[in-house]
Amino acid sequence: GQCAVNITDFLIENCPLLKPVQLLSDIIEAQQSQGTNHVLKHIRAVGFEEEYYSADALNMLANLADGTYEGLSAEGLAGEEAIPVLDGKVIVHSNYYQDFVNSLRNTFDRLELILEGEPAIYIADKYARTFIVSVFDTDNDGYVTAEEAAIERQLYWDRYSDANKVQIADLRELNAIEGSPSQLTNIKEYYMGYRNTETGNQMFYLNTSIEILGIGTNVVKVSQRTCRGCTNLKKVILNDKVEILYGDPFRDCVALTEISDIPDTCYEIGGDCFNGCSSLKSIVIGRGVTQISSSAFRNCTSMESLFIKTAIPPMLGNDAFTNNHCKIYVSIGSGAAYKAATNWSAYADRIYEYDF
Repeated sequence: GQCAVNITDFLIENCPLLKPVQLLSDIIEAQQSQGTNHVLKHIRAVGFEEEYYSADALNMLANLADGTYEGLSAEGLAGEEAIPVLDGKVIVHSNYYQDFVNSLRNTFDRLELILEGEPAIYIADKYARTFIVSVFDTDNDGYVTAEEAAIERQLYWDRYSDANKVQIADLRELNAIEGSPSQLTNIKEYYMGYRNTETGNQMFYLNTSIEILGIGTNVVKVSQRTCRGCTNLKKVILNDKVEILYGDPFRDCVALTEISDIPDTCYEIGGDCFNGCSSLKSIVIGRGVTQISSSAFRNCTSMESLFIKTAIPPMLGNDAFTNNHCKIYVSIGSGAAYKAATNWSAYADRIYEYDF
């Protein structure tokens, strides 16, 4: 009711007809706009058994595991129970989000959950969820199960009228043919699906909104200009299968501070790959690299260290470290070879051996 936004304490014991879980869910939903400063703080619900034909109440209950709520003692006193007290049974006859169920079970050991549907994939961003469900939900129940997610589908963002409202697109569990991510003009985080073997050329070229890119588990080629000029990109998550970083995929990503280690499978770092990544402090390159092309780390003005694990100096293009004063760490016993190698010799005074 209208008072739900003002409720601070919730205590119902052994009054199952009141449906305390439903009441609690309604209060949490009413206070969603309050964020982590929600008025409701202390909760105790004991002796309930409730049955549902949708997982909505369960989804709301999952908020109680976020650490911003506490419990009440049997006497109604705060400060004696660190987490909300939920002691009863909930039966759900529908599909449900496995992430929420895991969170509830890990937090509330006196809460019994009986689930008769299938686990579904949770998509946090409501605009991304609307589009993904419209593409993958074959039985129209509002959920995407693992079985539905495994069926190859076309996920073309230019076909979605609210693409510009999506902030997080997590496709990691989807067999998606991805198209037109450039339409995601307000995207903050993008995690590619497992079907892709390469990023698209100019995938997020000059997108000034994106902050995190995860390339997916099966990408082997990071294409040209994947994120060139993405001035707010802070983090890139690679996988352990990448073979080549083509020319300038991350050029002028001036906010980039974190990138996964470049794996041993990678044999080439293309020209201008990280040119102008002026906030990047360190990078690790695996044992498989045979070529680092021209200007690959040029203008990385904050770079302090570059670790390269291969004992055989890769071919190094011109100006690879121009306006970049980082120390270069190579495997023990390979220092002399690096210091004598073509173009590496120009940086001999800052090449050091390192025990990997």
